[in-house]
Amino acid sequence: KLFNIELDKVVRWQRISCDAFFLNGYSEEAIKIMTQTLPLLSNFGGSDNGLYISMKLELVEFYYRAGDFAKVEENAQDVFNLLTNYVRARFSTMTAQERNNFWHKSTDAYSNFCNLSLPYYALKNNSETSLAIAYDALLFAKGLTLNAEIEIQNLIEKNGDKLLTERYQQLRANRTL
Repeated sequence: KLFNIELDKVVRWQRISCDAFFLNGYSEEAIKIMTQTLPLLSNFGGSDNGLYISMKLELVEFYYRAGDFAKVEENAQDVFNLLTNYVRARFSTMTAQERNNFWHKSTDAYSNFCNLSLPYYALKNNSETSLAIAYDALLFAKGLTLNAEIEIQNLIEKNGDKLLTERYQQLRANRTL
């Protein structure tokens, strides 16, 4: 247990170092540190945890800023696969609030990755693979949003309050105008 706590501290310091190098224009150094840290984290914590996914997502941004679009594509696919597997394995047992917190944690990092970053990278890279990843990510994010809306609708209908149901239906109708 103590070792895992120490490993967590080391990984977090490595991440801070990467950010510092990156923000000061040393992309190659940030990439080097991150690519050394990720296997360490994976060996001891697995690659199916939020910290690993977040750091891998950051690595995609580092590669993008360095102009290495082949690495962007390779790592973006990996992050998207890790993220979808993570969500599929955990979302069914999470409450709506826990899902929302996960999806929007780290200043909307996961949401922005699927809805903004991947489509942007795909347009810049202009490869079929990048476009396919971006398309899949947009569908995935839309599916999560749709599931949340369906869950809200089911809760309102289950409540049995006719006035609340009518107001919710009116709200939905007004959104489509």
